[in-house]
Amino acid sequence: MNRSSEIVSVYPVEGSDWMVASHANISIIEQQISDLYFQFLIVFIIATIIILATSFILIRLIYRKYEAQTNEQISSLNTEINNLTALNTQLHTLQQKYHETPSFIPESLITESFRKRITTYHKDELISIETIDIAYFFLENNSVFLITFKGHQYSINSSLDELIKLLDPQMFYRANRQFIINIKAIESILIYGKNQLRLIVQPISDETILISKNKVADFKKWIEQ
Repeated sequence: MNRSSEIVSVYPVEGSDWMVASHANISIIEQQISDLYFQFLIVFIIATIIILATSFILIRLIYRKYEAQTNEQISSLNTEINNLTALNTQLHTLQQKYHETPSFIPESLITESFRKRITTYHKDELISIETIDIAYFFLENNSVFLITFKGHQYSINSSLDELIKLLDPQMFYRANRQFIINIKAIESILIYGKNQLRLIVQPISDETILISKNKVADFKKWIEQ
């Protein structure tokens, strides 16, 4: 009854009356198990603390990098917004100048001769449209059309390349391969994607009118004329 161990196996000795018994000290085993459990618990706690600390440090590093990128993007966006606001202000100022003096021609171009009217057919009728009444020209299915400020659409035989040479460069701009825009038709200028501009025109165009990044500088120079 006072033993701290118990017999776990018994083996007879061959050729004799002897028996060999194996004992296990229960208290020592329990102590060892308890020690192992305690060690495991300590290791688990330390590992958890290390993992949490490492995760926190990594998250902080990632966040700082993201925060720096975000601040840089915000700063860049603010600059673009300021530039865009200035561009829209210059646009409205120039439009106001044209509204006040529709026949205005800069002195540098006073000797130039630009097309004042565009002639086209509507059904069987020959129509002459003043260029100051044209909002924009556009190319669609290899045909060129014009849109007036009243929203009327007519087809013409000239190409956009030919038209841009005949129109007043102070009033009309070749936005891209598909559009020539009257400055008075531009309602607002928006940032589009990376380093591109989108023109909102009136009457509204079914197609998105974009100024590519390669032409942004030239477009701004035209607006700032």
